[in-house]
Amino acid sequence: MVNYQGVLVKEKYITRDKKAELLVHLMAWAFATYVTYFAIGYFAIDRGLVQISLQTYHYIVALALVAQFIFFLVAYKKWFERIGYPLFVFLQILLGLSLITFFMAIVPDEVRSTLAYMSVLGVCFGVFSLNRSHFILVATIPTVCYGVIVGRDYLQGGLEIDPTIAVLEWVVLLIMIISMSYVGYVLTRIQEKSRLKSKLLAESRQELMDAHQAILKQNLELGLAQRELKSALKQMSEKAVRDELTGLYNRHQFSETLHAQISVAKSAGWMLGVLIIDVDNFKHINDKYGHLAGDKILKSFAKLPKYCLRKNDFIARMGGEEFVVLLPNVDRITLLELAERLRMFVESMEFDDVERGLHITVSVGATLFRLREDPEEMIDRADQELYKAKERGRNQIAYHW
Repeated sequence: MVNYQGVLVKEKYITRDKKAELLVHLMAWAFATYVTYFAIGYFAIDRGLVQISLQTYHYIVALALVAQFIFFLVAYKKWFERIGYPLFVFLQILLGLSLITFFMAIVPDEVRSTLAYMSVLGVCFGVFSLNRSHFILVATIPTVCYGVIVGRDYLQGGLEIDPTIAVLEWVVLLIMIISMSYVGYVLTRIQEKSRLKSKLLAESRQELMDAHQAILKQNLELGLAQRELKSALKQMSEKAVRDELTGLYNRHQFSETLHAQISVAKSAGWMLGVLIIDVDNFKHINDKYGHLAGDKILKSFAKLPKYCLRKNDFIARMGGEEFVVLLPNVDRITLLELAERLRMFVESMEFDDVERGLHITVSVGATLFRLREDPEEMIDRADQELYKAKERGRNQIAYHW
């Protein structure tokens, strides 16, 4: 965020390209103006209106044109952004005011007021560019310099015009420059506020449209999900849905939820993942430690939803030592991350009440639902991957998309 004329806005609202393009035209205009006035200066020197040698005048012209060319190059290359757009324009105007002040000091009194009135051009160059402090300086510099030069000539006895006329010319110059500076500042503020409001309004409209579209999409997805899940919840009220031993969902509820989740996935356009988990060497554990020990191990799987799964994930016991997990709205990377989290969590569990240092492991088969396939095909594919994990040495994940 930046402070833009007293308003905090995002930097993207300030169009630097348009400003740079305008600045290039402004510098080119200033260059052409210098050339025109310097040509008039040659005429004034030739007629004796300006008491300065041609060699000195050539140096001044050359330095001014080189300086103005540098300003043009900086604007064209957009280097001005390092110091800021208003300051750069002010420095260019300051160059012109310095030249005007120099010539005011050497021209006759009759011509001096004409040069002073040329200072108004600085205000014209600063419209839509300068800030308040710059406009004040643009108004102050020429009026102060004009007053100092006239005062110097008056005190030295070299003032060739009536002092009253000189004071009147100074007052007219002061009023003219102050008025033009104020008008320029007001126009700059109006133009900047208008541009800023237009862009903020366009941005707000776009954000509202995006938010409206997102809400419509979410409402559609929510409506579809609610209809499907409402049907599944109705079935849950009619039948027992929990496995008696582990407290997880049972095989029947898995079948109901599977069809509902597939329908939601198709409607919402997201992927549905499935994990089939089997405890490694469970028969050996039952034979060695007894069925009560086996039951304790199976009951420990009730911790998986809390420590390993997301809020909307579904886990059920299929029977024996086999479990199945449904993962809605999941991508491949997340699916494998969740599967690995399950595997590592089970491996980290200890069953010291069965035998000190006893650990178990699981093998996992993973896959994603494919459009236009039957649910049974997805489950069969995950089951095949489970057997591959077993064949490869157990305690690992096998997957196929």
